[in-house]
Amino acid sequence: MTKAKQVDMRVVNREELLASYSNHHLVTFNPYEFTLEFNQVDGIVASERLRAGGEDIPITTVAKVVLSHKSMEEFVQTVNRVYADFLRINAK
Repeated sequence: MTKAKQVDMRVVNREELLASYSNHHLVTFNPYEFTLEFNQVDGIVASERLRAGGEDIPITTVAKVVLSHKSMEEFVQTVNRVYADFLRINAK
């Protein structure tokens, strides 16, 4: 029998995290998990490339999150609740 080891964990405060802007997202899944990718597309560069007949649009992934199916279900419920609050508060 192996002896249990104590592991020190550092909790990161939300205030310490750097925020990243995202104007594009991609959600994929497999039998085990969901993956959320948050991307940033430069609209000016994209417009110029499309006008010039280009097909490649530069996209930068700013965050990638992998969730279990249960965590994804909870995430969707939370987002729906918060978005409903937003709509209620900002209704015109």
